[in-house]
Amino acid sequence: MIRRSWVVTLLILGAISGMSTTISPGHAVLTGLVCIASSDSTSCPESQSSFSGPSGATFSVAVNIQDSDSLSGFDISVATNSSVLNPLSLDLNDTIIPASTRFVAVDSTASVDGVGFARLAVVGIGFHTAAPTTGTLFRINYRVLGAISSRTELGVESIIVTGTGIPAVVLPETTQGASFTVQPPEPDFTITGSPVTLNFPRGSTGTSTIEVSSVNGFSGRADLSVATSDTRITAVLSEPTVTLSDQSSASIGVMVHSIASTPPGDYFVTVTGTSGSLSHSMDFVIVVSDFAIFANPVSVSILIGGPGDSTPPQTIPTFSTTSQISISSVLGFNGNIVLSIIVSPTLRHGLSASLSSTTLFLSAIPGQDALAKLTVVATNNTPVGLYLVNITASSGSLSHSLVVTFITSR
Repeated sequence: MIRRSWVVTLLILGAISGMSTTISPGHAVLTGLVCIASSDSTSCPESQSSFSGPSGATFSVAVNIQDSDSLSGFDISVATNSSVLNPLSLDLNDTIIPASTRFVAVDSTASVDGVGFARLAVVGIGFHTAAPTTGTLFRINYRVLGAISSRTELGVESIIVTGTGIPAVVLPETTQGASFTVQPPEPDFTITGSPVTLNFPRGSTGTSTIEVSSVNGFSGRADLSVATSDTRITAVLSEPTVTLSDQSSASIGVMVHSIASTPPGDYFVTVTGTSGSLSHSMDFVIVVSDFAIFANPVSVSILIGGPGDSTPPQTIPTFSTTSQISISSVLGFNGNIVLSIIVSPTLRHGLSASLSSTTLFLSAIPGQDALAKLTVVATNNTPVGLYLVNITASSGSLSHSLVVTFITSR
């Protein structure tokens, strides 16, 4: 069935290339070799290649041609035991027929009754290679599925269409397959972290833990290093190395600190473990949080004179007004906020100010600001003029201030 479909494809290739096609080796001068080779090679090995890899991995091979006559197209199929190597896709990058002239008649990967087929039929329109032709025709990507020690052949069948002469002929190429054996997975180690996201205010410290674990029988020493995405973030590991035995693991502490001038935002800490040629990394996301303080209104006028606010008889009239103080979370800050106020200038009978609360709890939930009411009071004896009320909000090493302006007049 496959060979009959090749004949159909061959006729299509010949028609596209503008040549009549003869199924005959009579015009061939050079007999080339179509082979399975390592994915980074462009020629054929002296003998059949033997490959291996662990189950679950991806594996690639090159389908190469060596010392062939001039050609303008091909139809090649590679068969495997799909329970060991299952074909995933075909790759035509950096191959001998340029993309600008390439017509793909068949591009197929399939598994039928336990046989995995990878087939490609291509012609170069108005193109042929120079003899002798050596290079990569295409590459095949596989998924390794088999149990340890299971084996499959990679068998090649091909039809090569010459690009010179009329009629076009089938070149008498020889083929060389390959074999693949599923090997035990290489000893390795993994690095995981918990938690992988740290959120703390600027000027503060957060901690996490990494776990280095042996995989597939790994035993030995792994050296650890840490790097940060910004110089204002520092990170320290509790131990610079771990020594693992088969199926063991080790926990290492990670301490991350942001200096007080670190802008709120997202930063990264990368922990890398190396052991010989093995290297693994993991990233922590560091969210540096903060809070902001607002007042509404930020400028208020007070008119002094008259009876003032409702007061008991025979007392000095008072005149009061308020401003709302809001504290907002920035990037998930939460915690206690302490408020303090200073009124300036400080004058006899001058403006007095107070807060409805001097300790607030700020939630990290967006939109849930912490609120306090600022109340200022003047009397008939208060000198007119400009007064500044400085409100400071503090939490640990963090501190933010704003000024609310009050103007008294008569």
